[in-house]
Amino acid sequence: MRILVAEDNKINQKFIEFILKKLGYEIDMVHNGIEVLKLMRRTLTM
Repeated sequence: MRILVAEDNKINQKFIEFILKKLGYEIDMVHNGIEVLKLMRRTLTM
């Protein structure tokens, strides 16, 4: 399973990444909602 995470705080990003990877998930990490939309647009147009 792949999870998209939007988080602007670097410490929270590292913590979230550590936990989710430990649970076996693949993650895409972005910094804000605009980046979420850009990533989703790229993903859907592939």
